[in-house]
Amino acid sequence: MPVKSILIAVNDTPVTEELVRVSCKIAKLEKANVYIVYVFEVPRALPLDAEISEEFEKGDLVLEKAAAVAEEFGLEPETDIIQARAAGTGIVDEARDLGADLIAVGMNAKPKLGDYIFGSTVNYVLDRAPCQVIVVRNAIKN
Repeated sequence: MPVKSILIAVNDTPVTEELVRVSCKIAKLEKANVYIVYVFEVPRALPLDAEISEEFEKGDLVLEKAAAVAEEFGLEPETDIIQARAAGTGIVDEARDLGADLIAVGMNAKPKLGDYIFGSTVNYVLDRAPCQVIVVRNAIKN
């Protein structure tokens, strides 16, 4: 199935740069549009559209770095900050709204008693995505 658009969900964790690199390699091969989003969770005590300046500032920095990586591949990504009650919901809803063919999410390596457990965001995206999903994780340091 051809990939015409990729939604890359970024955050301020170590895996983000590698996630963007892997996603951009796919985008370059597929000649796909790239959408990079930073999703932050709004506490239930606040309205969903609350102005949380520190989150917007952090999101701007993360998106700026991610866009710079995409530009190294000759891509011109669209970027956006999404507010949601849960990151997984925000990612899936945005992918649906954009008509994305692929969602790329990252996760940090957190081995737990020899088994690998996905976090709640990745689980939600894998369970409910309207398209293909790739998960990129960073290497486990020994």
